[in-house]
Parts: sequence; C-alpha cells; structure tokens
Amino acid sequence: KCDSSTGIIGIFTFLIMSLVYYIFKNTNIFNILNYFIAYIALFFSIVLLRVQELLSFIIVDLLHKDLTFTGRTFIWDYVIEFIKQKKFLGYGVENSLMRLNKTNMFQSYHAHNQILEIIYKGISYKFKVIFSRYKIVIYVPVKIIKNLTKKFLK
Repeated sequence: KCDSSTGIIGIFTFLIMSLVYYIFKNTNIFNILNYFIAYIALFFSIVLLRVQELLSFIIVDLLHKDLTFTGRTFIWDYVIEFIKQKKFLGYGVENSLMRLNKTNMFQSYHAHNQILEIIYKGISYKFKVIFSRYKIVIYVPVKIIKNLTKKFLK
C-alpha cells in the first residue's frame, strides 16, 4: 500500500515513460534536451498551472488522495509569494531555523521543488549553480583533454 500521492504519480509517470521507451526504443527520443523540456513542462503544468486539478477524478475519486501532494502546493504558494517580494536578489542560503520561522504553520525549510528553490535563493545562488555546472561540464573535461594531449604529444 502506498500512502503518498506524489509517490503514486511518480510511479505512474515512470510506467508511462517506460512504455514510451519500449515503443520508441530505436529512436533518439530519450536525450538530455527532451528530459529538460519534459522537466520544465512538468514544472509549469503541476507547480504553476496546477493541472492536477483537472485530474482530480483520478487523484481524489480513484486513489483517494488530496490534490495538494501532501501539502506541497501550499508550500509552493508561499515560496512563490516570497519570490515575488525579492524577484532579483532572492534570499540566499538561509539557516534552517530562519527558514522554518518564515513559514509559520507549514514548517518547511525547502521549497519541495528544485526550480522554485533555486529561484527563491536568488541570483548569487543561481550564478553559483550555473558556474559549478559549467566548471564540471566544460572546464574539467577540457583540462583533462589538454593534459592528455600534452602527454601524448611529448
């Protein structure tokens, strides 16, 4: 028995993706760009547009779960309100007690959504995330290739 509506939706999504993979296994449909597009589409549709309300007959009537994903939609709402207050700079990385005190009855120290969390933390955090990914994805392999090239060309 699974009590988590988020878990049920996750398993259902996994099963659909597995079926799509099985049907289209000889194509290049599964690549990083398509995963990124799907991730952004799911973020907009679930977190911002709340399409789960259109699926309430499945979630509420069949699965007997609530549409809030165990309260996450309330957390997303207050995080979006905080983001509106400091759109550009954000709040930076806060200690857990400070974050818990802000959230009052929800008692959450995380946005329960990675995109919202990054936007909430603000531009300095965004640059840090982007730079660290750049360093790992671009800088490190380039440095390794340069070192290997120097070794083999001696």
